[in-house]
Amino acid sequence: MLRTQVQSAAAAFMQYDLDRDGVVGLQDFHLVMHALSQHAGKAVDHDDVRRMFSLADMDDNGAVDLNEFMVLRREMRKRRPK
Repeated sequence: MLRTQVQSAAAAFMQYDLDRDGVVGLQDFHLVMHALSQHAGKAVDHDDVRRMFSLADMDDNGAVDLNEFMVLRREMRKRRPK
């Protein structure tokens, strides 16, 4: 990843890390996804959020760290329609 991409991912991660503990838990993740979906005018499905969180939590420790978050962002960008 380029330095600017890492900086962008870190800035986005900080938006999810609501308690600033260096990881994003399911509750933080769900709150942010809910806020983003309301802003986009779409409903958020709790099961979808849980599945996305589980995919991101690669080490199954119940939290997503910055490295896991960057992998999630990269995968989501690959799936975006062009």
